[in-house]
Amino acid sequence: FPSHDRKFGITNSFLCNNETIQFKDFSYMPDTAAGRIVKWTWYYDSNQTSVLQNPATILSAGTHLISLQAESDKGCHSIRVDSMILVHPKPEIALALSDSCVFRTIQYTASSINNVPVSRWTWNFGHGEYPGSATITKRFVQEDLHTVTLIGQSDKSCKDTLLRPVTIYYNRTKAVRDTIAAKNQPVQLNTASVLIS
Repeated sequence: FPSHDRKFGITNSFLCNNETIQFKDFSYMPDTAAGRIVKWTWYYDSNQTSVLQNPATILSAGTHLISLQAESDKGCHSIRVDSMILVHPKPEIALALSDSCVFRTIQYTASSINNVPVSRWTWNFGHGEYPGSATITKRFVQEDLHTVTLIGQSDKSCKDTLLRPVTIYYNRTKAVRDTIAAKNQPVQLNTASVLIS
């Protein structure tokens, strides 16, 4: 068929590595031609990869050559149509945190570990998402077991999501009366705890 009668597109808004990229066929038979399209052959970087009409694939970061050749039920082949696409790298994020206690100021520090800059951090401590910087502080007033969800997004809108469980403990120790000790003499130290409901 004529060159203007075979083409394809991509349904994704953003192209990121390790995410499914959906291709969409727009090939059609000319009004003056008999028959219909019955076969689609897709090539990713010159390798035949799929015969589906609208295939999906995962590609690595970088530039890729995508090609499509259509075939009619009469055995007529189109010329391959080629398109270069650029797949952007996703950041790989890390989060430094640890379990802690109530009434303490806790620092959470996020970072990108694969040199893809993060332009937007989004935090969720179980009460909805909100934007923040790479380092934030939190203070809890009651014990809790929750999951911190962190999203790091690049300037190309490629995202990495990290989920980390965190436990906040209540400090149940209780200070008891002072003990006087003689110099160079052993002394027995005892601890006590109080149960707070």
